[in-house]
Amino acid sequence: MNRHSPRFQMSLQLLLLLQLCLSVASIDARQMQEARCTVCPDGSPITNPTGELNVPGFGVQSCAVISGLVGTLYPLEDPNCKLLHSVSTACGCPSQATNPCQLCGDGNRVPDSKQELPLSYLDESVNYEGVNCKLLEIYFNSSIESDDLTCQLSQAWTKEYCCSADEWVPPTTPCPICVQNPNATIGFGESLTCEQVQEAASTLWEELDPNCAQVQSVAGPVCGCDSGGSTGEEVPMCTLCKDASNVTTPDKLVPFMADRFFGIEPTCQQLEEATRALAMDSKDCADAQLIGSYCGCPSVENACVFCPKPGDAITTPTRKHSNTLKRYGEDVTCEQVEAVLLQFSQGTDECFLGQEHNWECGCNDGFYGYLGTESKSDILALHWASRVSGILSVLGSLFIFQDFLRGKDKKNLYRQIMFLMSMFDFITAVGWVIGAAPIPTTDMNGYDSNVVGASGNDDLCTAHGFFVMLGYGSLYFNNSLSIYYVLVVVCGWKDYQLRKVRPYLLTVPVVFALIMASSGIPFYEPIWISCWMLPRPYTDDWTAFGFSFGPVITTAIISTACQIRVYWSVRATLRKARRWSMDHRLSQRSSKDKYTYNAPSNSSSQFSVTKPQQKKPQEEEETKKKDFSCNCCKNSPLLQDNAEAAVFWQSIFYLFAMYLSWPIMLVGVMNADSQDFGFWMAMSILAPLQGWLNMLVFIRPRIIKWHRTKKLKEEKKRKLLEKQQKAKVSQPTAMNAASGVTEKTVSQFYRQGQDSASSFTFSIPEEAKPVPVEVTGGGMEEGTPNNETKRLHGSGVPEGSGWDLAMSEQTDRGDPGGYSNQFECLS
Repeated sequence: MNRHSPRFQMSLQLLLLLQLCLSVASIDARQMQEARCTVCPDGSPITNPTGELNVPGFGVQSCAVISGLVGTLYPLEDPNCKLLHSVSTACGCPSQATNPCQLCGDGNRVPDSKQELPLSYLDESVNYEGVNCKLLEIYFNSSIESDDLTCQLSQAWTKEYCCSADEWVPPTTPCPICVQNPNATIGFGESLTCEQVQEAASTLWEELDPNCAQVQSVAGPVCGCDSGGSTGEEVPMCTLCKDASNVTTPDKLVPFMADRFFGIEPTCQQLEEATRALAMDSKDCADAQLIGSYCGCPSVENACVFCPKPGDAITTPTRKHSNTLKRYGEDVTCEQVEAVLLQFSQGTDECFLGQEHNWECGCNDGFYGYLGTESKSDILALHWASRVSGILSVLGSLFIFQDFLRGKDKKNLYRQIMFLMSMFDFITAVGWVIGAAPIPTTDMNGYDSNVVGASGNDDLCTAHGFFVMLGYGSLYFNNSLSIYYVLVVVCGWKDYQLRKVRPYLLTVPVVFALIMASSGIPFYEPIWISCWMLPRPYTDDWTAFGFSFGPVITTAIISTACQIRVYWSVRATLRKARRWSMDHRLSQRSSKDKYTYNAPSNSSSQFSVTKPQQKKPQEEEETKKKDFSCNCCKNSPLLQDNAEAAVFWQSIFYLFAMYLSWPIMLVGVMNADSQDFGFWMAMSILAPLQGWLNMLVFIRPRIIKWHRTKKLKEEKKRKLLEKQQKAKVSQPTAMNAASGVTEKTVSQFYRQGQDSASSFTFSIPEEAKPVPVEVTGGGMEEGTPNNETKRLHGSGVPEGSGWDLAMSEQTDRGDPGGYSNQFECLS
């Protein structure tokens, strides 16, 4: 029979009347004098008699029937009467709350299709059997204030379950809550047991729902899973204040903790209560204690002061702090940051991030002093230092471009490497010249970025960051250049052998540069005077460090190792060549033999023996010093005029240019929180400068050649003048026309005024002069002619590599073989 049919209602009313008669008969006079229960708490009549409620012991009844029975059944203080009061708005009674809670918010009601959805986990809390979405709505509207945490949590939990217009689909993978202490209670407004929380989570949320993760973090320590479970060991619980004191501003809202409270902005009191449910050693406890100072907890020793300048204070407390959003993804206001920093000591990353952008909150007179700058003129100095260096690098790269394009030997591998390296140097230099122009004019929160020269947007900044990262290809070409020198100098590779590695040395750096620049696209952001990747501590990842550390360190290792190999090869080759040269052998013999050969003269004998003279100690000491200086400097193999030494020093200078420009950028990334203005100025000057330095190294052989040619001409002119002057004074005596030999002086007087000294001299006939012997042991550069070709036709080697410098110098001296006789070390 349908319970809503007239016959059913009449039968039910008759039964209730019969039960009422029996109950009245058993009531004594004392009970008749007690205050009786009414449906409405204030005793007013009901206005919705057709509404229905579940009366304990009588099932679901209409409000009209309940109104007639309740006064007879329950005294005013009976728990059943209070239960009826908690849902009395279903019968049209006024709410007991001043600002009643609305389950679906903003005057919305639970849709008819969801009124019967069960919320059985609330049966015990509400003390009502068969709680569903409709009854929960009535319950909150009757007796719960809208700002009550119970209301807010329920609104957050049941938003999709009870209030959404969409049809409810049960979770396919329900949210799991580990429960080992089912009867432990958690203070979600109304206290819920772990078992109730487990039932609620599995009813309302999928495993991947954010609410699931939040409930798991709160329930874990209480329900036993994060605190040893059923071991029975007592776990220290968290307190909001580190010293376990109580908050001094319990009613203050903490809006930045809403994400931890299911979207609800808790008060300090609610936050304190929730914190007590966390284990002391949990991350959530540590995060909550950071908010302690905001709620009045004592600050730490040597606490960070948001506005450290004396007399400074925030003027925009509600403005959002951009550095906090960058690092933590939190929209935190200036007022909140100021309070939170009191839980951090001076010198921490959090203190640095807060203080660096305190200008947003009115501190430091609104001046953004990044990179150690203290005035706008300091900022302009940084900008223009990098621009000037960038312009020089642009000019240097353009010089190498035109030299390559106008030159005839475009297939030379050395020139090709230099051309491509200069191309990437040009890209890097242009990025530095552009500077802060691509940086957006507004920050992440929509406020003025306050960066000098900023006039771009996010897309321009990303493009700028891409080309800055692409300029790292210059580093990879430093590796190609170093490997090239090893192959030519150490391995002695010729043109046909270098063709095998040409594709690798020219294409691998380009591919690596494109891959690195493309991989960084998601990470390019404004950073001070340019656009690149945010380094630590502005972010909690190591992306910027990885993108800079890898290329710089790899290039440093490869290039340095190659250079060491070139050094040892050149050193060994030159020492071997010098040991077997005729000049060295003759000088060794002349220093040991007492007999010297003199040109024929009026003397009867061409050979003479001179008695060695005793040298004074002071003279011997001076001679030793001179010999030491000679051996260490003048006669050092790497300081002689020969092809191997020239190429060695050319490669050394290219390596020096790389070390001067790139490692300082890595240091800047690793010390992004440094406020040393001198360091950042040095970086602004050196980092963009490799294009200019490479150009200087590239033209170095030409400059030295020009200087030596000029010096040689001046020397020849001077000797000619001296010869002319001597011819006027006396007749030449150094030539013996009959024998046709030339005289060389091996030693001469070191001091004037000596009574006698020995002069060991001999004459070598021109036809007996030693013929230079070609030295092997180091490979010639690609396109380098052999020695005979150099003597007859000049050098055909690429300019700027170092080979051309040594070849031309030997030709200018009239010594194409590179073995001019040097018998005396001049001071």
